[in-house]
Formats: sequence, structure tokens, C-alpha cells
Amino acid sequence: NTPRSVLGVQFTSKGVFVFTVQETNNGCVGAMSPPISVNVIGIPSALISGPGPVCVGDTVKYTVPFTNNTHYEWTLNSLGTVIDTGNNVVTIVFTAPGTAKIQTTALNKCGQKAGSKNIIVNPRPPVGISPDTSICANDTVMLNAFVGNATSYWWENANNTIATMTDSLKVSPPGTTTFIIQVKDANG
Repeated sequence: NTPRSVLGVQFTSKGVFVFTVQETNNGCVGAMSPPISVNVIGIPSALISGPGPVCVGDTVKYTVPFTNNTHYEWTLNSLGTVIDTGNNVVTIVFTAPGTAKIQTTALNKCGQKAGSKNIIVNPRPPVGISPDTSICANDTVMLNAFVGNATSYWWENANNTIATMTDSLKVSPPGTTTFIIQVKDANG
């Protein structure tokens, strides 16, 4: 039987630690051992990060810090739908206005942490536009938008912005043209 020595090490932080051992016996120095790595992972974090206020219809990603060998579980109240999860990342589409609550649980062999984040989900601003109309080529027609509480708006046709910051637009199209108005409210 060969006597064995034991070395106790207490880890106080996370990280990868590399050890080698060399024995000295009766003044004779032995060979250095091969390195041994110890990966100290610790209890995972469940601090959720991602955008604050969002709008109905937005698709948004939220994350927690990633830790190897950790299982992540995500839940959401009824104001949205989880459309994808990938460990420490969740992608959500928000479907109704109100306060959405995202929750996660991170679990590994060192322990478990739970986290949550409340997200304000704002409704899209109401918008209406004057009905389709028929005119002769190059005649003038006034287009009117009903934009509720919008703070900015812009008109487009064929992906070209033709006017901004007005809720009405006088146009004289040379032929059949589709006009679109986009609006934004104080909530973005």
C-alpha cells in the first residue's frame, strides 16, 4: 500500500481552474503531474434582459446569462406566445395590450434560480383612411387619414415616401396607384 496525500480546495468563485501536482520526498523532487482542470459553474443566473415597452404584434427576444449544463424553462402569461426557445433565449410575439409577465427558471447541479420581468404591451394606434376612389389620370384627389393619437405619420406609394407629418395628402396620380399611410404613437 502506498500512502496517499489529499489536498482540499474550496472554490469561492466561478471559472476554470487548472492544477498540477509535484511530490517532494526525502529531498527528491518528482515529476510534474499532467494538468487537471476543474470547471466551477455555480448557481445559474435568471436575470432577464431585453426591451422594455413593446407594441402588440412585435416579435422580441429576451435572454438570461448562459451557463453550461443548465436547463432553462420559460413561461409567459396570456398576452403573448412563445414562438421559440433556445436554452437561455426566448422569442415572443405579443398578441394583446397590457402587462406581460415573462418568467424563467434556470437549473443545474449547483442549484436553481428563478427570474421574472414585466413588459408593458401597448396597443397599436388606430388608423383609418378615406375609401378607394376612381378619378381620371392626373386629376387631383384629397386622401385623408384618421390617425387617433398618432404623433407621426408618413405616406408611401410603391415603397417611396411621398409626404410626412400630415394626415391629409393631395395627389394627382398618372394611373392606378396604391397609397399607404403609416403611423406611430407616443409609445413607439
